[in-house]
Amino acid sequence: GLRAALELYALQESWRRESLDSLEDLHSINERYREAINEGASKQRMLIDQEFHLALATRSGNQILVRTLHTLFERIILKRRVSGYVTEQGLRAYQEQEQLLELLASGQQEVAHEALRQHIASGCDRLLMQMQEYGGN
Repeated sequence: GLRAALELYALQESWRRESLDSLEDLHSINERYREAINEGASKQRMLIDQEFHLALATRSGNQILVRTLHTLFERIILKRRVSGYVTEQGLRAYQEQEQLLELLASGQQEVAHEALRQHIASGCDRLLMQMQEYGGN
């Protein structure tokens, strides 16, 4: 819940600051994520996904928010196992992020906000399912 609150607030602030004009860096990060998916499950894949979300949040101009989000990602990654993190899940996340970038580029603020909320929620669901399956806490 905290991750969603922070990321959605960061997106709102990014719109307010009009800092979503250039998305090339986010496209580049997401392409690296797609390449990592093709290489299979790895910690690197998780770190690239984290990089995408932190780069998006950085546009808010709120470095305290970004540092807090980074700390949350570190905790999430500690809970996530590479085993059970299948290609299909990665491809779904990649596609969701591509859709988000398209919405941001076209200025669809409310739809982009909802797409990000759903993306975070589905990631949370995948993590919780994986923790249950593999006995995580």
